[in-house]
Amino acid sequence: MKALIEYIWDIVFLICHPSFLSMIRPYSKEWDELLNSLIEKHYFKEIDEIEATIDGVRVWIANHPHGSFTVLDRALDRIVRPSRRTIYKAHKKLLKDASTVYDDPKKRFTRAKHPGL
Repeated sequence: MKALIEYIWDIVFLICHPSFLSMIRPYSKEWDELLNSLIEKHYFKEIDEIEATIDGVRVWIANHPHGSFTVLDRALDRIVRPSRRTIYKAHKKLLKDASTVYDDPKKRFTRAKHPGL
């Protein structure tokens, strides 16, 4: 019953939240299924303002929600995104995982350092 209520709440939130209406990248069912299984079984690590790693997979987390949780599909040579609901769930998990990784909330997301700078 709790899962059903959570599902309904997620759908209502996504419908009512205008920032989730416009997405930059094309949807990929395969990436959606993979990211869902990763967020159920693993934790986000190596988190910065641009990217985060979950079970060895580096995902883009910037530009939330329009471009976040995207990954390069090497077979198609394009960047793809999961479903809006998966983006919402992954972002909640990212914030939760970041709060356990870093004691100081100000250090949760530190600016990524470019190797050439």
